[in-house]
Amino acid sequence: MFWKKSKSKLEYEEMTAKAVAEATAELSQRMDKLQVDLTAALQRSSQQHKPDGMPPRAPQNSEPDHDEPTNSVAENYGKRQLPERANVWDRLPTPEDTPPLNRIRPRPKQEQEDDIVYLQPADEEGRMRVQYLPEFCEVKDQRVQDPKLREDYSRLPNLRVGEFICYYDRSYEIAPKGFPYSDWSNNDIYRLLRPAINFDISGRYVNPSRVDPRKLSALRTSSSSERYKLQADVGRGQFKDAVCISPIYTIQSSVVSASPGTLDSVEYKYVNGLLHTQEWERMMATMCMAFDKSILQADLKSENIISFSTPPVRRGSTAGVPPNVVTYEKFALSCGDEIPVYDATGLASLPLNEGYLDGLRLSTLPRWRTEIPLGSCVIVAYSAACFYKNNIPGQNKWKLYTNIKWVIILGRKSNPTNYAEM
Repeated sequence: MFWKKSKSKLEYEEMTAKAVAEATAELSQRMDKLQVDLTAALQRSSQQHKPDGMPPRAPQNSEPDHDEPTNSVAENYGKRQLPERANVWDRLPTPEDTPPLNRIRPRPKQEQEDDIVYLQPADEEGRMRVQYLPEFCEVKDQRVQDPKLREDYSRLPNLRVGEFICYYDRSYEIAPKGFPYSDWSNNDIYRLLRPAINFDISGRYVNPSRVDPRKLSALRTSSSSERYKLQADVGRGQFKDAVCISPIYTIQSSVVSASPGTLDSVEYKYVNGLLHTQEWERMMATMCMAFDKSILQADLKSENIISFSTPPVRRGSTAGVPPNVVTYEKFALSCGDEIPVYDATGLASLPLNEGYLDGLRLSTLPRWRTEIPLGSCVIVAYSAACFYKNNIPGQNKWKLYTNIKWVIILGRKSNPTNYAEM
């Protein structure tokens, strides 16, 4: 596995290496001159301490000659008037000449899809894994980072930039690039939300915005087609289907009963929402790295509103049919299955670990039986898969599926904004 570096990055490295070489050469010359001055000063100092022939010292109130060292080499060097030199660091490449390493990159071009990290070649099982991370984090952007979370991002893994685009030709509604963490303004929500934001991985449960991509893998599930599912490394060479969890700001919900899709002939269950600022960029980057793509088609309701849903079914096929209560693990729930929604509002804490989450359906958390209100802060759990679809318009044929599994409600914002209607 290796990195395929873009032209801009190679130019940046060449310019930096040249500037560093010039700085090193200049520093070496100045060190040599300092060594000569120091040797001469020591020789003159030893002559001043000879009992005979010692030259008279200059009066203390007289100005020392800058061309001759005084009895204090350090003092003399500090007063020397060195010739003015051009600052070699001024010749380093400026931000205008270099890629914005500490700022989010522009949208990657579709024709440059191959210009990303290459995974380890698939093994006999058909599994691919990220082996290396980029030298710089390409999604780190202080302009979108919430002040209360800014210190977290310097400790997180570096990510390669990635992007989701909508796989339906629809006009985008106006929506921000993520919901600001500070806008919840509710201590009860903060108490439960902060651990969920900081969660990275526990067994098969992963937060794509915080997990190290090297702990994930993409497993091919079909020998006749390009289909992959996301799995998590649970240790000792074992992998399990990953259950991704993401805290979101809820915009639309249809988890109790199915709603029509973009095509009137189908229906499905879903919850749509915004991830938090900077968490959204990291989630896209991690998914793209895991599936070895720079761009993925995703079920977006706007440029930044993502949908977590069941696979669509023929419209009316679930009408009047009680939902199936799933008592076993399924990679993707169907439209006829019950989507469990749990009410954690008012709890003092919510353990986010594999042991607790695996027994979630047996826990004492009360169930939420109606649709999730607009503006709710929720944790949505979902599985992730990536298929190659020839019938998708455009050049990017790789489609990401985010299959909803369950939802935990943490609280609700007063006076919420419905971005879907703007």
